[in-house]
Amino acid sequence: MVTCNKWILDHNHPDSFSCKNCGIHLDFHVHAEPNKLTQLETDRTQVYGDPKISHTAIGYAWRGILQNRFHNLIIPEIPADLVAELLAAFKLVRLTRPRYHQDSADDCHVYLSFSERFRKNNGTMESFKQPSIP
Repeated sequence: MVTCNKWILDHNHPDSFSCKNCGIHLDFHVHAEPNKLTQLETDRTQVYGDPKISHTAIGYAWRGILQNRFHNLIIPEIPADLVAELLAAFKLVRLTRPRYHQDSADDCHVYLSFSERFRKNNGTMESFKQPSIP
């Protein structure tokens, strides 16, 4: 069982994590089909709405929770791209467990894709269209 607590994401290799304490390096090499990921993004957008709005709202909620917990500190804004990266990390942790679930791998890729687009579009999700309501 890996008990490291200083994991960092290698931004040049998004499927890799390293521990700053002990130097352990993990490669997840989780691959997903591009068409499947596009469909997942579309499905999630139809269910949850615009990803930028959702991830921004999650950041506000997390900031409020952290501010209440650590009332003697000023908690900075948690931007949508960081929320997406943290959610991707959550899914990566699940992938290290004995039971592999493809949905965790797929979700990880979708979150990293969101993060990349949030950063490239200066925090906006211009490439996402609002789903039409029948």
